[in-house]
Amino acid sequence: MYVTATHRNRGFGRSLMEAAIAAATARPEVVVLTLTLTEGNERALRLYESLGFAIWGIEPMAIRSESGLRGKVHMALPLRRPTVAA
Repeated sequence: MYVTATHRNRGFGRSLMEAAIAAATARPEVVVLTLTLTEGNERALRLYESLGFAIWGIEPMAIRSESGLRGKVHMALPLRRPTVAA
């Protein structure tokens, strides 16, 4: 997801994420949502954490940016407990 600078601070990112979470929650086979963000993107991190996502790992030096190598932060949001088939 990317929100252009001219559209930031209007709640578009939150609305998009809430719609995605609602759509996934409506599908019983989806038990967890995962995402990644570039290390140092504090605005995205705060948004995702406020929606219930938690960091489960960081992949160091995953991408090259203008400022050098950056890690990818991996996050997950459990939607329900998985059922185990017997």
